[in-house]
Amino acid sequence: MAKEKSLFQDLHDLLDKSIEESNKRMQQFDLNDEKLQKRMDEFNLRHEESKISMEDLRQEFKRRDEKSMEEFKRRDEESKKSMEDLRQEFKRRDEKSMEEFKRRDEKSMEEFKRRDEESKKSMEDLRQEFKRRDEESKKSMEDLRQEFRRRDEESKKSMEDLRKEFKRRDERYQKKMEEYNKQFNLRDEKIQKKMDKLNELFGGLSNNIGEVAEDLFLSSFEQEMSLGLMTFDYIDTNVKRLTKKLKEEYDIVLTNDHSKLIVEVKQKFHPNDIDKLLRKMSNYKILFPGDKMYKLYGAVAGMTMPDETIARAKEHGLFVIKQQGSTLKILNDPYNIPYALEN
Repeated sequence: MAKEKSLFQDLHDLLDKSIEESNKRMQQFDLNDEKLQKRMDEFNLRHEESKISMEDLRQEFKRRDEKSMEEFKRRDEESKKSMEDLRQEFKRRDEKSMEEFKRRDEKSMEEFKRRDEESKKSMEDLRQEFKRRDEESKKSMEDLRQEFRRRDEESKKSMEDLRKEFKRRDERYQKKMEEYNKQFNLRDEKIQKKMDKLNELFGGLSNNIGEVAEDLFLSSFEQEMSLGLMTFDYIDTNVKRLTKKLKEEYDIVLTNDHSKLIVEVKQKFHPNDIDKLLRKMSNYKILFPGDKMYKLYGAVAGMTMPDETIARAKEHGLFVIKQQGSTLKILNDPYNIPYALEN
C-alpha cells in the first residue's frame, strides 16, 4: 500500500508540473500578445506619421496573426501530446498497480486458505483429543463409582458387624452392671448401718463434749462472778426466746445493774462462729425489749481457740476467754474493756 501511494504521488506531481508548464506558456503567449498590441500601437502611430497604407497594415497584422496562431497551435499540440503521454503513463502505472494488487491479493488468499486449513485440522485434532479424554474420564468415573459402591458395601457390612459387636458387649456390660449394682447396694446397706451406729456414738459424744465445755466455763463464772474489771450479780444459762420471726438461744448471760455479758461457748471455737455470736447480740434487744437500758458485751469461750478466731474476736470488740485449769484466762488486755453494743 505504501508503494502504491508513492506511485500515485509521483503521477500527481508529474501532472502538476505539466499544468504549470502549460500555464507558463499561456503567460508567454499573453506577453507576446501584449507585445504585439504594443507594436500595433506603434505601428498605428507610425502609420499616422508615415501615412502607411491600411492595406499594408492589414497585411502585416494578418501575417503576424497567422504566425501567432501557428505558434499557439503548435504549443497546443505539444500540450495535448504531453497530456496524452501523461494519461498513457497513468494508465500504464495503474495497470501495473492493479496487477501488483491482484498478485498480492491472490497471495493473501492463498495464505488465508492455508491457515484456515491448518486451523480446521487443529480444531479436528482438538475435538478428537477432547473426545478421547472425555471417554477416559467417563471410564474413570465409572471405575470410581464401582470402587465407591464396593467400599460402601464393605463399610455397611463392617458397620453391621460393629453394631452386633457393640450390642453383644453392651448386653454383657449391662449384665455385669446389674450384678455390680446388687453387690454395691448390699454393701451400701451394710455401710449405712455402720454409719448410723457411728453417728449415734459420736453424736452423743459431741453433745457430751459441748455440755462439758459449758459446765466448765459456767463453774468458773459461778466461782468468780466477774470478768476482768467487770463484776456481775446474776448468771443465766441456756436462755431461749422465740418470736414469730426470730429464735435464739444464749449459752451464758451475766448481768449487773447496767451491763449484760453474752458468752458463746464452744469446745473448739471456729472463725465462722464469730458471725453467729454477732447475730445473736444484734437480735438480743429485739427479743428482750425490757433490757434496752443495759450495755451489751460479748465474749467467746472455747476449750481450743485458733489464732484466726482470736484475731477476729478482738477485731469485733469481743472478750476472748480460754479455760486454764479451774480458772478463766482472758486473752484481751484486762484494763482495756472491749466495745459495748449501745442502744
